[in-house]
Amino acid sequence: MALSECPDCGRLVSDQADSCPSCGYPFHTIDTKERDVAGHGVPALFSFFVPGLGQLIKGDYLGAVAPYVLAYLAIQIFNNLFHKFLALVAIWVLQLVDTYRIKRKTN
Repeated sequence: MALSECPDCGRLVSDQADSCPSCGYPFHTIDTKERDVAGHGVPALFSFFVPGLGQLIKGDYLGAVAPYVLAYLAIQIFNNLFHKFLALVAIWVLQLVDTYRIKRKTN
């Protein structure tokens, strides 16, 4: 029995374990390839040019619509053009981070 490092939390775990006992990260699951593809940078690249497109590709429909709803609200709420611009940039950056982040499925 060998010990390997958990890619999520970094603790040593038996190579025969199905998941990390500390953080629950799955090791030997069927959806490993699907999880890797979902967290790939390609959806983030798409969201760089079209906000929400990366979330749409990953199946996160609420995350795909949210940037547009938040942008509309920011334009309606803020009177100053500079504040509108800052709000839109913040929304754009947050949706990029959300797209790039790997979302693990829970069974």
